[in-house]
Amino acid sequence: MLVVKGGLEVDSYISCSLINMYVKCGEIQRAQTIFESLPTRVAENWNPLIIGYAHCQKGDLGIKLFKRMQQEGIKPSRVTFLCVLKACSDLGSLDEGRLTHASLIENGFEFSTFVENALIDMYVKCSSLDDAHNMFARSSKSDVGSFNALIGGYAQDGDLQPAFFLFMDMQENRVHYDHITFVSILKACSINGNLLCGQHVHSRAVEFEFESDEHVINSLLHMYMSCGCIEDARVLFERMQNQNVVIWTTLVSGLAQNGRVPDAFEVVNEMKKQGIQLNEITYISILKGCSAISAPEIGRSAHADLIEGGYNGSLCLGNALIDMYSKCGSLEDATALFLGMPSRDIVTWTTLIAAYSLHGCGQEAFSLFDQMQKEGFLPNPVTFATLLKSSAHRGVLHEGRHIHACIVENGLESDAYVGNSLVDMYFQCCCSDDAVDTFNKMGQRDIISWNTLISGYFQNGECFQALQCYWQMQAEGSVEPDSITFMCALKSCVGIADFKQGICIHAKIISSSHPSDGSVGSMLIELYAKFGHLEDACRVFSSLPERNVVTWNVLMKGFADAGECNQALELFSLMQEDGVMPDVATLLCAIKSCSTVGALQHGQMLHMQCTLWGLDIHLSIKNSFISMYSSVGRMDEAQAVFDKSCVQDGVGWTTLITGYAQQHRCLEALRCYESMLEHGQQPDQVTLVCTLTACSRGGLRNEGFRHFKSMRDELGIQPTIEHYNPLIDLLTHGGALHEAEDLLESLPFEKNMVGWMSLLGACRNLSNQGIARRCFDNVVKIDPSNASAYVIMSNFYTQLGQLEEAKNIEELRKVANAWKIPAKAFIEIDGQVHEFIVGDRRHPKRDAIDAKLNHLNAQMKREGYRPRVDLVPAFSVDENQEKALCGHAEKLAIALGLLTSSSESTLRVTKNLRMCDDCHAVTKFISKIETRNIVVKDAYCVHLFQKGLCSCEI
Repeated sequence: MLVVKGGLEVDSYISCSLINMYVKCGEIQRAQTIFESLPTRVAENWNPLIIGYAHCQKGDLGIKLFKRMQQEGIKPSRVTFLCVLKACSDLGSLDEGRLTHASLIENGFEFSTFVENALIDMYVKCSSLDDAHNMFARSSKSDVGSFNALIGGYAQDGDLQPAFFLFMDMQENRVHYDHITFVSILKACSINGNLLCGQHVHSRAVEFEFESDEHVINSLLHMYMSCGCIEDARVLFERMQNQNVVIWTTLVSGLAQNGRVPDAFEVVNEMKKQGIQLNEITYISILKGCSAISAPEIGRSAHADLIEGGYNGSLCLGNALIDMYSKCGSLEDATALFLGMPSRDIVTWTTLIAAYSLHGCGQEAFSLFDQMQKEGFLPNPVTFATLLKSSAHRGVLHEGRHIHACIVENGLESDAYVGNSLVDMYFQCCCSDDAVDTFNKMGQRDIISWNTLISGYFQNGECFQALQCYWQMQAEGSVEPDSITFMCALKSCVGIADFKQGICIHAKIISSSHPSDGSVGSMLIELYAKFGHLEDACRVFSSLPERNVVTWNVLMKGFADAGECNQALELFSLMQEDGVMPDVATLLCAIKSCSTVGALQHGQMLHMQCTLWGLDIHLSIKNSFISMYSSVGRMDEAQAVFDKSCVQDGVGWTTLITGYAQQHRCLEALRCYESMLEHGQQPDQVTLVCTLTACSRGGLRNEGFRHFKSMRDELGIQPTIEHYNPLIDLLTHGGALHEAEDLLESLPFEKNMVGWMSLLGACRNLSNQGIARRCFDNVVKIDPSNASAYVIMSNFYTQLGQLEEAKNIEELRKVANAWKIPAKAFIEIDGQVHEFIVGDRRHPKRDAIDAKLNHLNAQMKREGYRPRVDLVPAFSVDENQEKALCGHAEKLAIALGLLTSSSESTLRVTKNLRMCDDCHAVTKFISKIETRNIVVKDAYCVHLFQKGLCSCEI
């Protein structure tokens, strides 16, 4: 007042002080009034008002004032530019920041240390790290401020590598660290979960005497918790001299985030004992932890503490409590809390809307949304994203479209978070065109936008389009792919069997910052394994710095799927030696591998380990063991596993039926099916296929057709091609070849490969050349590369003495590039699985095996054995044909078993293809001559050979 009375407000110094005073007191309007009343203005009058607008979150007005200043011909000072850069930083306006930078250069201020640091800070806060780095590189002299700004930017972006290099460069450039340096670099370590870098920073903090700094020690504690090193964090905490509420809260938050909510609550109780005043953040950390692991009891205890402490009116705590009750399964409590709150904000409403969506109450969520707007609350991006997620999960497209219209009405269609949610909703509702249209209209597209687009296409089975989007993203170059992008792209390559694109993506991964990412590495292993490049898969596996259970599982599965089950079992052992605990997926792969190679001893050991680890409670594990024991002819053990199971689902019953059917114990298979119905278990399509197969294997024609009729009329299951094929088998077993052919031709399925192959095999056995040829023609029409059809037809012609026709079939096979899969046989002896390939001479005992087979051959001929030389595709002298027969894989395996196992033990051999007639006859002879039980599982069934007989013929 005195200033005005004295007419001093026009004085340049005094007016500047007045403007500055009003700005600092938050009276920006009064400051503006004084400014506008000045007859003349100098730079010092403009600066406080510009910085005032920046401080009041009105940076846009500050920038407008700066432009007006230039238009009025006032030359900005260094302070002016610093104020404007602050405004640009707060607004995140990169374009205005670049214009200000250009103006700085024009006015000759760029090379001031203060200005350079302000520019670096501005570019960091405007998310332009490349510009920030370039500015840093051109700096005349980098000090701790410039280093901190750039390290902080990389840390905020989660990019540890450049941040850590800058941290190391500081010492080399003799720039002293301060507490901000350590806080920033530790934040980057925490985000990346990089313990090694974090420990190095910790050692530097000790070396430069920052370990006692409250900010640094809190960041160290957070880093150890983020890396899962709870004990290290506790040791650090115990060594602290000043354990204030912030430090205690960091400990509580870290424990809760690591799933140790009970421990976190104990710490809270300890805080109360020591008289430390808990704050809202402490309780919010506890409540978030309860939400994450669904710990309602601890959540209720925390709620009781809050009421006792008088915190029950806090909005933030109320919102956290609603979220906790919702995620702990108590929607009723969440609603009651909401209704009892004295005041609510948009977060409160959104949290309850999310709660109803989570519990599948979509209609109620939308009703809340309407009520919220009636009460005057404007929805925010999170509200819309929550509702879109609800619509997407339920596949309710019209709701999603309604929300889309509301988003446009509220002017949020340009928001990246909302846009990404819209794209996801349309994809989940199978509207790819709408998703792409929404994506194309988005003003700002980040990596999440691209990932949503690429993964949406992939999840809808549109892998080609997913890869097109990946390459479009690369071409635009606006964002760099992350691990999710690479994983979706690699999955799409597998989906459309495009190995070349997979290799190109791998090259990009190597040049990116994600070459050692575990998820990407696992996907690369799967890619190479799927295309048969197991050595490359192993190289990727070996290159990963850390290998977890998922990585091991993917490699194991790759070998198992490629038929290399022996190696898969070796990997299972190596995995445990590496200290990695198997999970359910690991065990399922290992059990399947045991089944494939007939490794009973391995399987029994696995069964013991599963029981020891407590993993045998999983139904999928139990069903896999039923399948494994069935595949090696141990139906007694398979039945025992089934009987001991507390829960017997349809998969278990079906697996048991299949096991009995494979061993031609068909009546027991049917009794099992009837028992399943008696227990109230509804059979599905697969169960019916297995039941009909049991009928066909046992030649039970009436039962088979009865079950087929029952399937349609009583169970309401429409027959598929898989249900008709056992009927074809039933007819052929009874010699009704013409009837079987008529049925095949009348079926509404064009490409019935299995049916025609089944009839072809029966025609050869029953010597019906005409139907056989028609079957062969149908098979090669469906699949010209089916080698089995050529082999059966060629052998049939040879059997009939029509060698010229057999040669013609062989020529057709070669022209069609129909190469037979090499026959493999496996036998387990003393826990070691031996593998044989037809004609294989690599086994160290091969000479002894040959001698044994020659000796058996002589004995069998005396017993009446006649080699089936007609089955040998080569057209040569009889001696060579017999020699070829002796090289069949299962014979080599049986001979090794006879040489190396006790005379009382049962030999168990597994073969990847069907046994030929000669091997079948030879095995019967061997079982009689050697008085041994021999179990052979081939691609058709499980054969039990005893005393010269086979279970498949009884």
